Amino acid sequence: ITDGSSDDIEDIAFNNLGTTMYVVERADDKVLEYSLSCAWDVVTSGCTVTDNNSDFAIPNDVTNNPEDIAFNKSGTIMYILDNDQQVAGDQVFQYRVPTAWDVSSITEDPASFSLDSTASGRNPDAFEFSANGKRLFVSDPTGGANPDDTILQYDLSTAWVVSSATLTKTLDISANVSGDVKGLAFGDDGNKLFVVDNADDVIQYNLSN
Repeated sequence: ITDGSSDDIEDIAFNNLGTTMYVVERADDKVLEYSLSCAWDVVTSGCTVTDNNSDFAIPNDVTNNPEDIAFNKSGTIMYILDNDQQVAGDQVFQYRVPTAWDVSSITEDPASFSLDSTASGRNPDAFEFSANGKRLFVSDPTGGANPDDTILQYDLSTAWVVSSATLTKTLDISANVSGDVKGLAFGDDGNKLFVVDNADDVIQYNLSN
C-alpha cells in the first residue's frame, strides 16, 4: 500500500468481479481504492495493482476509528464498522455509493446503526453480512488478559438496511480463541464460518443451518 502515510491498515474488500480492491486505512480515516489487472490477484508476476486515486475520506465528526468495510452485492452501498464511540457508541455506518463500486462518488452523510450496548463489549473489530443481506454478524472482543469473545447476530427486517437490525443471537467463542477476534468470513454457501484472532489462529465453525 503506497498511498501517503498509510501505516494502519484495518481491512480489505473487493468488488464482485475481483477487479477492484478497497482498503480501510485508520490513521488517515480513508477508504483507498485500487484496480487489479488480474482479477482477485495482487501478487502474481505480470499482475499489477494500480492506485485509482479514488479515495474516500471519512469525516472525523463521523468516525475516527474505522475497523472494517463491506459492500452490498451491487456495490451501491458501503458499510464501515467503527469502535471509536465518537458519535454514540459502537456503530455500523451505511453509505450510499451513487456510482456503483466508486467510493469517490460518496458525498452524502451516512445512516448509522448502534450496536447493542448490553451485548457489545464496546470494542468490535470485524463484521460480515450474509449473502442475502438479511443478517449481520459482528465480532466483539472485550480485550484484556481473558477476552470474552462473542459473535453477535443481528437480523435485518429490510435486507442491507442496517437501521432495521435487531440483535437475535450471540455465540460465545472464548473457549476456542487465544486472542481477540479480528476478522470474520463465511464460505460461499454460508455453512462455514472462519474466525481469525490476533494470536495467529484461524478457527473454522460448521453451521448446520
